[in-house]
Amino acid sequence: MLLLVVDGNTVITSESGWNNFYFKTVTRNVNAANLSNAYQTFCGYIYVCGRDATSTLPDPTATTTSSSTGHKYAVYNYATTWENAKAKCEELGGYLATITSDSEQSLVLSLVQNLNKPCWIGAYRDSGSSVYKWITGESFSYTNWDDDEPSMSNGGRDERFVGIYANDTDTQYSTTGKWNDFSETTGTIKGFVCEWNPQTYTVSYNANGGTGAPGNQTKIHGVSLTLSSVKPSKDGYTFQGWSTTLNGSVQYNPGSAYSGNANLTLYAVWSIKTYTISYNANGGTGAPASQTKVHGQNLTLSNMRPTKDGYTFQGWSTILYGTVAYQPGGQFDENRNLTLHAVWSQKTYTVSYDANGGTGAPGSINKRYS
Repeated sequence: MLLLVVDGNTVITSESGWNNFYFKTVTRNVNAANLSNAYQTFCGYIYVCGRDATSTLPDPTATTTSSSTGHKYAVYNYATTWENAKAKCEELGGYLATITSDSEQSLVLSLVQNLNKPCWIGAYRDSGSSVYKWITGESFSYTNWDDDEPSMSNGGRDERFVGIYANDTDTQYSTTGKWNDFSETTGTIKGFVCEWNPQTYTVSYNANGGTGAPGNQTKIHGVSLTLSSVKPSKDGYTFQGWSTTLNGSVQYNPGSAYSGNANLTLYAVWSIKTYTISYNANGGTGAPASQTKVHGQNLTLSNMRPTKDGYTFQGWSTILYGTVAYQPGGQFDENRNLTLHAVWSQKTYTVSYDANGGTGAPGSINKRYS
């Protein structure tokens, strides 16, 4: 509908081709000689603001997705007010784009330059306030204002809404990628940029009988997640890694990448600790082979006995040349690696004398093996 205000009276006229556009009066002098049609009669000044909120939004001119955050962006070749642009983005499940870093500035600018027209972004200030903010409530610490901007007003118009220039020729004052504040009815802005938060997934950890599982992590759709490097613990067990099923085999290790786009629970995979019991013949031969002790289970020590010429095997000591602590076939219940050392006693022999019918034979003597 075409809205004309003539001498204070409102006249609404339907004109083919102008449906879905709306207009507002502007208090500004206009030279009737500037009319483009010799058959026109000047009745008042109208300002074309753009399409209204009911018109059909075209497909985006260009889209992109941030590889680091997973946020999606799209630029629309659609001249409208900031409020209508905001509504259109929200209808699509997103919001007018916010720019909070150099990298995001570069990304949004690439879309705007693809359209090659200045566009609305999601920054504004409330009427009567001098503080600009993002529609998402994010910190407004990052800015990229053009020189002498924001001006907050121009020609009596309250400039509360922010746009970004595509190049240096958008207006005689524009600078590529810089921001400026505009009134809602500006004719400068020809499009807008929408942003969508990515779908996210939760990666949770189950210690599976242990303690100290990592906290939950958030996985962004399309962005690889580095799994926590924190390892749980379990008495008597060694942590092997993470499985996607309870009591399954290892599929992920701490610090590895998860690229799936789904919620995930990871279960700790444990192996019970074992200990080695080894034997030292301590100068002899025939020591038993090493044995494996399972955590929490008693081990029956080997029945094998080593030998040593001239010595009698007494048992096993936990230290070299120590006293007997264990016997062959005994029970070992400690949860530790251990080397058992053979304990030997030297053999002795008795030498006795027989007078063979006589008298005065010497007394017996003991002789050690040598």
